[in-house]
Amino acid sequence: QNGDGHCWAYSTGHAMMMAMLRDTGSTPRLNPHFVATYLKRFNGGWCGASAKVGNEVGYLVEGTGADEWPLHSNNTSLINQSRLDAAAKYKVTEEWRDLTREIWDQEQTAEQLATCGFNNTPAPSDFNWWGHSVCQLRWVRIEKGSWGPLILNSWKGWGRHGLAVLRGSQATADGAVAVRS
Repeated sequence: QNGDGHCWAYSTGHAMMMAMLRDTGSTPRLNPHFVATYLKRFNGGWCGASAKVGNEVGYLVEGTGADEWPLHSNNTSLINQSRLDAAAKYKVTEEWRDLTREIWDQEQTAEQLATCGFNNTPAPSDFNWWGHSVCQLRWVRIEKGSWGPLILNSWKGWGRHGLAVLRGSQATADGAVAVRS
């Protein structure tokens, strides 16, 4: 994420890569900075926004090639038709979001998120208490009678390889979607 407020694009990008890895055994490294630059061209957003762009436009592979997006780039002049065509190869092909709600108001119940977690369906999730968006990977048992989401964070050097389990009230997402890619 490199200090940019693009966690909302990383949560969906990570979910897409995890879904591809689960389904095919491999995945290219997608660059969420492309989606953040394409959509907002500034910091801050919601996972519902990046899921919508992921569905309509797609994500670009990270790299320096003509149809790739450079690491941590926010350069809007790099957006061109060739890159948009390349992004279409990596789209959210199925998403669970409420079409009657605005992108900043996407919600899933705790039961829906647990179901996603138990079924290995990655769920980008926003947490207002944290001012942050992360990718929920699984629902795990913490102790007898206690469960919580295993999350992947976009912050370098955070948790154990970016992973941690949220507990109690901190485990309740304020906004969430689920994606397949």
